[in-house]
Amino acid sequence: MNETPWLTFEEASAHLKAKFNVSRAPGTIENKVYAKEIESTVIAGERKIHRDRLDEWALQDTDNTP
Repeated sequence: MNETPWLTFEEASAHLKAKFNVSRAPGTIENKVYAKEIESTVIAGERKIHRDRLDEWALQDTDNTP
C-alpha cells in the first residue's frame, strides 16, 4: 500500500466518504481536531491527521453512521 498516513482536512473528508460512506465536510473535521476529538499533529507547518487515528475516531463516534 503506497498511501501516505498523514491527511489534510480535505483528504480526511474524502477518506471518511470512501472507507465508511460518511460525509463530513473538511471544516467539520477541522473543528473536531481543534476540539481535540480527533488527534492531529503539525508537519511542515500544516496540521495533519494520521489515517489510523481518523479511522479509530470514525469507528467509535456514534454520529458516523451512514
